[in-house]
Amino acid sequence: MELEWKCRLSGVVLVSFVNKLHALKVYLKVWNRETFGSVDLQIEVVSGLLNALDERGMAEGMQNSICGLHINGRWMTADIIEALDRLDMAGCIRMEEPFTQDEVWQAIRDGNGLKTLSLDGYNLEFYKWG
Repeated sequence: MELEWKCRLSGVVLVSFVNKLHALKVYLKVWNRETFGSVDLQIEVVSGLLNALDERGMAEGMQNSICGLHINGRWMTADIIEALDRLDMAGCIRMEEPFTQDEVWQAIRDGNGLKTLSLDGYNLEFYKWG
């Protein structure tokens, strides 16, 4: 591949570059096939396994559901999960909207001022008075 890239091609610079890219594409296809195999086949196999697990779960009387929620290294409580289950479409859309400046300041005012938000060491008191 390196030899193909370093070889001199005649013609206009842009045409030469395009020809090098075409030569590189051949090598990348071979590398991709050798490294990852057939991605479509792998997706088909995994989909079959997931379908089999779903069928087994349904046969055992199980349903797909959220039994736990792990966010930023912390397990959410059951009441939070139940609240998420009760969200209607408007609530879901609202959760996707960016926070307003007033909402951010309200969260800072309501928070425990002695706890830090991240590893930088600044606590909420810093932001309240900063």
